[in-house]
Amino acid sequence: MSSVPVTVTGLTDALQVAVGEYSTCALRATGAVVCWGYNHYGQIGNNSTTDVSVPTIVSGLTDAVFTSAGAYNSCARRSSGAVACWGGNDNGQVGDGTTTRRLTPVAVVGLP
Repeated sequence: MSSVPVTVTGLTDALQVAVGEYSTCALRATGAVVCWGYNHYGQIGNNSTTDVSVPTIVSGLTDAVFTSAGAYNSCARRSSGAVACWGGNDNGQVGDGTTTRRLTPVAVVGLP
């Protein structure tokens, strides 16, 4: 923990930052998304539930233009306009028509 701003290790090309309740994500200039922090629900998107303290690539997401982070899930809008989400899904918040936890991005149903 730091009481003053610190540089995020290895992140020099962020276009946007999304701060969730327990994790943070950043959109990189390449269209990739990286996330770090608490990962019990898979909200980091790296196909695990292990917490990470450095920016970690979200699996299979290379064309993002916007990202958001919630308490237990994260989402990204892709260059095509489609939306992908991952993480906690107890109430269907990932948007894939299920309540299954998603450890990597899945398409939100009905958003072509």
